[in-house]
Amino acid sequence: MKWLEWSLQVHVDDEEVVAAVLGDFGYGGVVVEEAFYPTSDGQGYTIDPDGPTAIKIYLPQDKTLSQKIRGLRRALKGLNLSHPWTLLARREIEEVDWAETWKAYFPVMRLSPRLVVKPSWCDYEPAPGELVIELDPGAAFGTGQHPTTAMCALALEELVRPGMRVLDLGTGSGILAIATAKLGAASVLALDIEPVAVRVAQDNVIANGVGGVVVVREATIEKGLEPFDLEVANITASVLMPLVAKMVDALNPGGYLILGGINAEAEERISIALKEVGATLKDSIAQDQWRTIIGQRAVDTD
Repeated sequence: MKWLEWSLQVHVDDEEVVAAVLGDFGYGGVVVEEAFYPTSDGQGYTIDPDGPTAIKIYLPQDKTLSQKIRGLRRALKGLNLSHPWTLLARREIEEVDWAETWKAYFPVMRLSPRLVVKPSWCDYEPAPGELVIELDPGAAFGTGQHPTTAMCALALEELVRPGMRVLDLGTGSGILAIATAKLGAASVLALDIEPVAVRVAQDNVIANGVGGVVVVREATIEKGLEPFDLEVANITASVLMPLVAKMVDALNPGGYLILGGINAEAEERISIALKEVGATLKDSIAQDQWRTIIGQRAVDTD
C-alpha cells in the first residue's frame, strides 16, 4: 500500500493540541519532530525551545483519503491556535518507507545523569550506574526529547527513594513512570485520561520489565487513593492548576510533588496555588522558557 505523509509546521505552544487532532486521523499515531541541534561534543542533541515543531501523520491512499483530508482541514480550522500552522509537505511514500521514517528522528538520548532513553532498534551499552529506558515513538507523548521531560527526570533522580509509593499523573508514554520504577520506587500508579496513552504506556511498561512495579490506569486523580510519597505531573499549566489541591491532598505529610510542562509565565501562578493548599516551594528547575517546580506538603505537627 502507498501512504500520504502530511507534515505540518506549528509553533511550540500549539504542538500538543495540533498533534492530538492529527492523531485522530493518522495511522499509527503522530511523529512530533521538535527543532534540535547537535551538542558541542557531538554525542547527543539539544532541543531548540524557540524553534518550530514539525508534526507528521500518515494516511493510507485508499477510498477514504479524500474524506479524511477534508475532515482534517475542518478540524484544524476549528482550533484556537497561538500561531498559524504551515503545511510543509504532502508526499507519497511506500510502506517500507513509512515503517523506517520514525527511526531517523529518535537517537539514543540522555534524559538525566543516570537515565538514558533508547529506541528498540538502537544498540547501547550502558555505563556503570546508568539506567536504560527502551522507548519507541508512537501515538502517545513522551519520548524524552522535550526539555520538560528531562527536567522531571532530573527531579525524580534526586527525590526517588527505595520503598516509595509514587503517582505519575498524565503518564503519556509512561516514560516517567518507568524511570521512577528503575530508580527504585516500590510502586508507581500511572494515570492518563487518553485511552491511546494508556495502551501505549502499558506496552512500554511491559517492554521495560517493570510491570511488577507500575500499574497503568485510564483515570485522573481522585479521592480515596492511598497516599503517595511522591507525585509527578508533566502536563501543562492550564491542566495542572485545578489539580494542584487534589495532588497535595493525596500526598503523605512531607511528600514531594514534581510539576512540569510549565512555562515561565505560569510559574508564579502554580507556586501561589501550591502555597494556598499548604505546600512549600522547594525548588524550580529552568531551561529556556520551561520550568519544573518541586513542592513539598507540610509535615503535620499535631
